[in-house]
Amino acid sequence: MTGLNALQAGGVIAEPASARTVLEHSFPVIGRVKIPLHAESAEIFKLLSWFPMSGPEHWQRLDHLGELRRVLRCGQHSRYEYLILQLYLVHFFKDRAKGFGLSSKIWLTPTLSVSSGEELLKCWAFLEEFGHLKGTYEAERFLLEALVSRPPLRQLFIDSFSEQRAKEFAETVIRDENVPSLHRAISWLSLDLYGSLSKYQRETKNIGFAVELVNALVSPSENEPLLRARTYFAKIRRLAHIYLARSIHESTVVLDV
Repeated sequence: MTGLNALQAGGVIAEPASARTVLEHSFPVIGRVKIPLHAESAEIFKLLSWFPMSGPEHWQRLDHLGELRRVLRCGQHSRYEYLILQLYLVHFFKDRAKGFGLSSKIWLTPTLSVSSGEELLKCWAFLEEFGHLKGTYEAERFLLEALVSRPPLRQLFIDSFSEQRAKEFAETVIRDENVPSLHRAISWLSLDLYGSLSKYQRETKNIGFAVELVNALVSPSENEPLLRARTYFAKIRRLAHIYLARSIHESTVVLDV
């Protein structure tokens, strides 16, 4: 059994007693789902929910594709729906595809690890939504065009990052005119900003950890488990996008993954 047929057959995944936070949502075909957040993902969710212009209510107001939806003739879904579906898929494959290694610890640096691939992918899913502007990709395209065409603005944007590795990532995004990655630079910059504010001083450790998670997602690496995690994450995001794009038009969705 493959694809969304398997998801439908799987039904609701019951949350373990150890789950620190449980998110719920209903989808066509799949039905009502419950997603447990355990260690790191629960902390990242809590952290991002404290920030302005972030958290579930904000993500529910953001259109999944913005104006691009009209061009692609997709159904209207929120970024929150897209996020929840990714989280569900991560949890689904962790339980049913042991070969993915989503239960194994993953090292981000020689001294910093995440308890499992499942937790890492869930953290990445939250951080991906954190960086999106209102209007999502269309707004981000306009911003990127301004950064490309206006050198003083570009330099101001790059100089706003506190770390050289972040500056280099932002420079690469702008040089390559990489619209799909701009929100990741914005996410990193936002974490930099909040980390510098006394209001969030007690969250310095968690903000620093979130920065390392973003770096692990976007920076060059020879860490094979981390590279595999990136590949799985990209595939899960793609599957979630396809499901949302098709579910509005079809009562039954059949996909092979």
